[in-house]
Amino acid sequence: METAVTWINHWAKKKPGKTALVLNGSPYAYEYLAMVIEATRKFLEQKLPDLTSTPDNRATAIIAIEPLLDAWVSVLAARSLGMDTLCVARVESFLVDRFANVACIVINESIVRTLRLSEGFAHKDKILILPDAIYHPAALRTIKQVRPPVAEPGGNFLASSGTTGQPKLVLLPASIEGKIADVYAKHGLLNASSRSFLMDYNLAAFGGYVYGLSSFKLGSTIIVNQGRDFLPTFYAGEFDYVTLRPSHIDRLYDGARLFPPVAMPKLRLHIGGGFINYRKIEWVTKNITPNLFHIYGATENSAFAKTKITCADDLLWHSIYPHRRVDIVDENDEPVPDGVEGKLRVRDEDYTAHEYFNDPESTAAHFHHGCFYTGDMAVRRADGRVRILGRVSDVLFIKSDRFAVGPIEEKIQEVAGCLDACVFARQNANTLSEILIALETEDTLEAAKSAELKKMFAMVDAVHITTFPTFPKTDGGKTDRSALRKLLFEKQDALA
Repeated sequence: METAVTWINHWAKKKPGKTALVLNGSPYAYEYLAMVIEATRKFLEQKLPDLTSTPDNRATAIIAIEPLLDAWVSVLAARSLGMDTLCVARVESFLVDRFANVACIVINESIVRTLRLSEGFAHKDKILILPDAIYHPAALRTIKQVRPPVAEPGGNFLASSGTTGQPKLVLLPASIEGKIADVYAKHGLLNASSRSFLMDYNLAAFGGYVYGLSSFKLGSTIIVNQGRDFLPTFYAGEFDYVTLRPSHIDRLYDGARLFPPVAMPKLRLHIGGGFINYRKIEWVTKNITPNLFHIYGATENSAFAKTKITCADDLLWHSIYPHRRVDIVDENDEPVPDGVEGKLRVRDEDYTAHEYFNDPESTAAHFHHGCFYTGDMAVRRADGRVRILGRVSDVLFIKSDRFAVGPIEEKIQEVAGCLDACVFARQNANTLSEILIALETEDTLEAAKSAELKKMFAMVDAVHITTFPTFPKTDGGKTDRSALRKLLFEKQDALA
């Protein structure tokens, strides 16, 4: 079975001096990367002499390490020993407690100074501190061989909140890493000479992990700018591929006075993770690169659409990959005709996830009929392109982030003093991001309260507030969010 460590070891022998990773301007060669993974693996073996990890009782290593190079090293070393891994920003009980067999919680010396554990943290005996000394050149010279992973290498957990707005974990097992690497290399048009700028993505993020896999398999280079303003690195232009979130486009556009744009006509720029204003896209194509692609997908099921952006229509309507099966279905899971709104589902592939870890309820709701239900409402037009209209569930998609609406609607209700409140997000026909707020009240909303509500969503292009004496209700007497959403969208479309 080939994994990231297998590929790193291969290139360490074939092209030892080639740069594998550039972190905050510092380059690290494949040979060095292979050696520090081996040094970490030896340390873990010494600290965990009785480690047992089987497919039926998989041990888990929690990795809470900065900087990213050290996190990659620890993740790959633990996986080489057969452990599954989860990379986190902080050591917290609610994350650790999800796993029945936690073998270790790995931190390094720089984290010790800032580590703050709750009084009731029950896993202190699992904490392992990686000493900096094991990476000293003299220590690395004692490594005589770099070993392949064990017969049953572990997988890596990725974090997702796409379907519910609540933290979910998705395991990418070692058995699908090769296919994932191939798919994303193909999607990104990557090759052995590629230099991919992964911004500030971390290893819990889908983009930060899978594009790293593709790079390591190809023997190319990934560039990461962790904890720093990405604009100076971006405009240095020492890469040919980059994946941006909508918030990064905002920063490019808004930061133009301090960092004037630099033309990079050969750069391929992929944008994903939310709605984007086309005015800003036009600015990028005019000033930086014409090679912009809009990608759409999910951590659970990977990208299933990629569209080269040449006009506003390309930003609204997604071109589905030829090999992906995407359906728009009604409440009975029956495909709807073109032009009819429905739920978006994507056919499972053998390189995608099929469940949420330790969450059978959410798994049953979103993985069934051999498909993943993304949580999006969508419509297909006659040429096969698909437009994402908004969320099925109670989740707001704002810029690159998803938020559970429950706490937000409670705050809206408190501010407005209304009986009930619902909030929805969408991208309108002019590519502007909108928040639509519905208030159930017979009173007129005061101007000050309206201003306070709009201030809550200052990061979006437009906020619209509509009052209703009574919300539409289901047969059970609950607010019919689907019907209410339809009323709001139709009203706003009529006013546009």
